[in-house]
Amino acid sequence: EFRTRLSEVAARRRQDVTRDPTLRAHFHQMCAALGVDPLASTKGAFAAALGLGDFYYELGVQVVEACMATTPINGGVIDLRDLLRLVCRRRGSAVAPVDEDDVLRAIGTLKALGGYEILRPEAGGRERGRTLVRSVPRALDSAVTAALEAAAAASPEGCISRAELCAAKGWPEARAAAALGEALEQGVAWLDAPSPEEGLEARVYFPCLSGELLTG
Repeated sequence: EFRTRLSEVAARRRQDVTRDPTLRAHFHQMCAALGVDPLASTKGAFAAALGLGDFYYELGVQVVEACMATTPINGGVIDLRDLLRLVCRRRGSAVAPVDEDDVLRAIGTLKALGGYEILRPEAGGRERGRTLVRSVPRALDSAVTAALEAAAAASPEGCISRAELCAAKGWPEARAAAALGEALEQGVAWLDAPSPEEGLEARVYFPCLSGELLTG
């Protein structure tokens, strides 16, 4: 009976739900409590009542476009907050606003494409709770993930040197060098090599940790 009433409310408030990210999130929570996935089928009762299937598949296309545009810069790994800003910029102000929850649900519709994995690096302090999206099929090596986490904790710019990585992880120099080298080879990091005259150690930047590079 409650499912029937929820479906009736969904149909009655369709425009409100598609316009309001907070109301959409509350609706998804109610569906979860009932064991209902409104996105499981675009022909399902809830999806039909709300048009959410079409909404999230359209949003998924915009997520793919944003990820493809930034992959040459970040190697296919982007902060969820930056991805949201890029998607909102593509959508413009004339359509319904979306939030991080919407983007995550849209990413869930993209699993069949390969990639599109949610990453939550273990980092303390300022970077606690950061969420990254990997849009390329290739998984990140565990050592690369560890280096990324260390860079997130080391600086607001998401950069780290080999010596800093050794100190942060307790690694020997060869292991730190291999991890940073793999990050550079996979395209998820950039190398900042100072001139010999400067006498400074080279640093590796992870652009997914520095949204300014992507969103201005």
